[in-house]
Amino acid sequence: MLYKYMKIKELIERLSNSISYLKSGDRDKLLKAMSRREMITGGSILGASALLAAAPSYSSNAEAQAATVATTIMDCATSGNSFRTSAGLGIEQNAQFLSGEGFIVKGILYKGNTISATTTPDSPGRIGTWNCFGIINLGGEEGLKPGPVPPLFSTQVFLLDTGDQITTIGGEYNIPTFQRSIVGGTGDFLGITGIQEGIAIGVNPTSTPNYRFTLRMIKQKIKNK
Repeated sequence: MLYKYMKIKELIERLSNSISYLKSGDRDKLLKAMSRREMITGGSILGASALLAAAPSYSSNAEAQAATVATTIMDCATSGNSFRTSAGLGIEQNAQFLSGEGFIVKGILYKGNTISATTTPDSPGRIGTWNCFGIINLGGEEGLKPGPVPPLFSTQVFLLDTGDQITTIGGEYNIPTFQRSIVGGTGDFLGITGIQEGIAIGVNPTSTPNYRFTLRMIKQKIKNK
């Protein structure tokens, strides 16, 4: 993650504390851990917003204590051939992308820690498909530069071959790691919220990155009205 106003040591300590409070369900401590100034200036980029969005509200201490964080790791080999903008441009024409254009790209999901930087989407061992669609935020050369502003905003749908799915939203950055908000799911993942941590592990032969996604999920009880 790239943080503009915090030293790396302070960042690690605060993020560690925030995740600890998130796991314990203690929203009050989480709010205190992330100061108002950091949230306003964007000093924690998606860190603060993702943590706060992922922190569930509980009606009792018993519910908070019963909440547990489940962690799942999935690898993704993206397909550069599937990338298209709403203007019909492919990934090789990325310098021509314009802010406001839509885009879509797909990939194949694998069990965590099983693919390499150069694994292609046609490799055996798939467990599902990764579908990513959204809006280009920074076009042209600006969208190719590393920095605190995401060049893309997107929704990602992890559609597993079991029929279950997980949905996340957030920015996509030209930096090694980033965080997004897990906003829900179906099947075994019904009622989940949490944090998606993404790591780019390399660029495959289709000219798009392969990713390792760590999904930290809290499952909330679905109440019938």
